[in-house]
Amino acid sequence: MRSDDIDLGAAMDPQPYLAPLIPEIMEGPPPPLPALSAQPAQVDIIRYETLVKLMVERADAITIIQDDTTNYLAADYALEAKKIFNIVDSLEEYYKRPHLDYTATVRAFAAKFKDPLQRIIKSMGRLQGDYRRLQENERAKKQAALEREQRELEARLKAEAVAAEKKGEVYTPVTMPAPVVEPVAKVTRTSGGSSSQKKVIRVEVVDLDKVDTKFIVRTVDEKAVIESFKGGNRTFPGLTVFEDFDTRYRL
Repeated sequence: MRSDDIDLGAAMDPQPYLAPLIPEIMEGPPPPLPALSAQPAQVDIIRYETLVKLMVERADAITIIQDDTTNYLAADYALEAKKIFNIVDSLEEYYKRPHLDYTATVRAFAAKFKDPLQRIIKSMGRLQGDYRRLQENERAKKQAALEREQRELEARLKAEAVAAEKKGEVYTPVTMPAPVVEPVAKVTRTSGGSSSQKKVIRVEVVDLDKVDTKFIVRTVDEKAVIESFKGGNRTFPGLTVFEDFDTRYRL
């Protein structure tokens, strides 16, 4: 093949190589999948409805513990509640697990395609944003130059008016319209759709020590406080730290 037989335009155009790889784009979502029925789970769990209601009423009757008998009842009620809780929790997990596994598998598989596509969207968006910023900066420079020229022209016309007045001449002032540079296009349209930029405010920390305290959200590292307390420290300005009892139940 001779060099003059090569179509340079086609050789440089990536579309001929990309087009055969593009699958047919689906118009709209696929047909809806059949709805999953929660009835089997509800049938298994609802068997405990009456029991749970009675257990709640019985437990609500205990508002304070002042003797061993009530303490024993409280422990017995809590242990029975934990037993039923574990049963219901296991049933919930039993019926959810296949669907959770299915969701995780589909999500992970789709991510192999979504992640690189999302990177394309973000990287192209950043580049277009940079270009838009460049255009706006150039427009601002042109606008400033036009306004400067107008001020100089107005000053010259004013000086001419003053000179004409001193000579007794009639001078007709000229009104100059405010110069305006054509605004930057806000939308880029292609055969596939359009892209546009919206001004947003971004914050990046350069030196946290210099940031005004009203812009800093403070919180307490409870884990560090607990470790310090365990180590013997009992002085915590601004905090109340004390030992309490956390009741554990074992079936």
